[in-house]
Amino acid sequence: MVYVDSDPRAARFFADRDLVGSELGGRTRPGAGREVRFLDADDTRRLDVPDAGVDLLVSLYAGPGWEHCRRYLRPGGWLLANTSQVTRSWRPSTRRCARGRRIAYTHSAFAYLFQDLGP
Repeated sequence: MVYVDSDPRAARFFADRDLVGSELGGRTRPGAGREVRFLDADDTRRLDVPDAGVDLLVSLYAGPGWEHCRRYLRPGGWLLANTSQVTRSWRPSTRRCARGRRIAYTHSAFAYLFQDLGP
């Protein structure tokens, strides 16, 4: 998992590896890794992450989200983004949604989870 955030509080939290490990303890799926890589960054700039190399990318306060983060997701990978990023920037181009139109959300949430289903 890669967590991208430009908030200084996140950098302080992730600097304490023991705290991060204890927070994840018992909260991961059996067999899933517990490795979290934190990047103090803005996701509109090139991240130090290989393209198609991440299963889960969390980008809550790092920039516009999907269009900058998708390149880093493995096929079937996931992006967790907050509502300000999603409503501001994510414009899907699928058969069910016309290109350039924003998603009409019926319920508000702190964050949304998107899966990259490929082209």
